[in-house]
Amino acid sequence: MYDMIDKQDHQGIQSELLRSANSPGDDTRIFLCRMNVSRNARRQMRFGDQKVSIRIFLYLQVVLVQGHYLSFLPLCSRNEPVFLATCTPVAMPETRECVVQGATNVFTSIHSMDMKFVHIDRK
Repeated sequence: MYDMIDKQDHQGIQSELLRSANSPGDDTRIFLCRMNVSRNARRQMRFGDQKVSIRIFLYLQVVLVQGHYLSFLPLCSRNEPVFLATCTPVAMPETRECVVQGATNVFTSIHSMDMKFVHIDRK
């Protein structure tokens, strides 16, 4: 998870994930963070004698993370809790204009653990 989150947010997220529950069964965590997202940019790479151009660009997207801990996983031999969360992009002033003008597509996606698409639902 920390590979995707901006380094400035690591300490705050770790504090939120490690905080004690206020009451029994209260394992819900909600926080905002900046997530690294790839966009297109040009990059030159060499593979043997061939030169390949790849376009990659990282930018930060503010997301709302809502999740909770699961203690029991039937297919897992390790006995440690797993944090299960959903991430929702937050409309920032610089991106809100695009949304208002209809210049974006909104969809919901579900991924397997290897990040392959399981389901895509266009809204």
